[in-house]
Amino acid sequence: MTTPEPSDGVSAAPSGCPHHAAQSTTDSPEAAGASTPSPAPSSATLPPAARSAPIVGWRANLLGFFRDPITTMQRLRAAHGEVVRLADAPHPPILFEEVESRPPTVFVFGAPQVKSVLTDNDRFGGGKVRGPKGTWLQASDRSIDQRHARQETSRRLRGAYLREHQGVVVDATQAMLERWTTLDRVHLPTEMEELCSEIALRVLFGRSAAEARGDAFGRASRELAHVLFSPASLIPIDLPGSPRRRLLELTRLAQRILSDEIAGKRGSDDDDVLATLAKIQDPSQRLADDELVFFAFGLYLAGHDVPAAGLVFALLLLSQHPDIAADLADEVERELGDAPPSFDDLDRLPLLDAVYRESLRVLCPALLVQRRVKADGAELGGHRLPPDSEVILSPFVSHHDADVFERPKAFSPTRWQSIRPTPYEYFPYSHGLHKCIGAAFAEIELKTVLAMVARAGRLQPPAGARIDFGYTIMLRPKFRATFRWQRDREFHRSQVELKGKIRELVDLPSV
Repeated sequence: MTTPEPSDGVSAAPSGCPHHAAQSTTDSPEAAGASTPSPAPSSATLPPAARSAPIVGWRANLLGFFRDPITTMQRLRAAHGEVVRLADAPHPPILFEEVESRPPTVFVFGAPQVKSVLTDNDRFGGGKVRGPKGTWLQASDRSIDQRHARQETSRRLRGAYLREHQGVVVDATQAMLERWTTLDRVHLPTEMEELCSEIALRVLFGRSAAEARGDAFGRASRELAHVLFSPASLIPIDLPGSPRRRLLELTRLAQRILSDEIAGKRGSDDDDVLATLAKIQDPSQRLADDELVFFAFGLYLAGHDVPAAGLVFALLLLSQHPDIAADLADEVERELGDAPPSFDDLDRLPLLDAVYRESLRVLCPALLVQRRVKADGAELGGHRLPPDSEVILSPFVSHHDADVFERPKAFSPTRWQSIRPTPYEYFPYSHGLHKCIGAAFAEIELKTVLAMVARAGRLQPPAGARIDFGYTIMLRPKFRATFRWQRDREFHRSQVELKGKIRELVDLPSV
């Protein structure tokens, strides 16, 4: 199944793969960086910056970003324009490893600027993520250039491979729905995490989450992602119980588990994605062990984190829009009857496609896309970006640009009947060379699960439930409320008054 690619005619302000090691390449001139801007002129100045606070300086800017990155980015854009520094003084980077020169962290908004960052691969590249030195996490700057591995993985996650493995999604979802019939309530974030972890481990690594090593790897990887991108990990104190010590422990655990898996794959007949990468023989294309561990870690998170969060957000939005939920259930039942959705069936469900796109727009899990300026520096929007500058794009912020999306906080799938945003205005999986290699599979996964859940029943949150979000490189659901699973079509009963951060991010219909 293919999804029409947005057009490239740009006018306004467009991932979100959670880890840049798990990205794809394309053969287009744009993705290859065919058009390279001239070097930055000496007269170009640094981008404008938010003022540092008295006494505490840049620390207030950095902590404010970690506390509420969405509000911080929106305020920066409104106050300073489309290319802006986080602070007017040198400070540690948000996502990348710190370098001695302490170049700025620069936020980039607006489609023309976003396009430059995503397509100019000669000036904007990858880099070492923040993490313990000397570990496999520091393989990121090398594996980002392993194009063959990304090409092979991307090939395996398209076409016949997707068609063959879509049944894994159906089986796992059906098992979940059968288990739900025995439960009074379900905690949606936990359910979607477990479902997507099972699917990712089976499809990408040929393992079931029920198997000890696969289950341990999934748990360690999820916690590692949380710790790695938390503000507490910036504190360089390696003591028992500290975030830095926990980061080291999780890094070693993930490496031990994955190294055992990789060793087994190299002598096996398995044909899953990890086995394919582990058995590459050409020395010029083969990944070193630490690179393969890093690549597999990013691949798992790309195949698990975004789909899990995306499903929670989509099901939450449907629960508060009963007319849309009813229409979606009717569409699935009319087109499929009682049969599970096949790979080809998903092309016959236009409302499902619109719900999928709109949920990724309103509550996009991809909060940040990061790049690093290469050695020669760059110019962007008339401003000079020094070498090693950290450049951050936000699909979430772009998806809420009122100049592109009318009533941006409203969940309105019907808008997709008339709009066609560019891939620099709407880019839930990034775009070009850096587009998430798991994007095609994530689409199949989300649509299959949404279709099956919509037909089977409805999820009803408790009245007054507080719905908040957690922030790392992704937007994550963060709430304790459990939802009642009802196997009926009384969708209007699911709409309740909700509290929390969701009321700031989404225009919910009145109850």
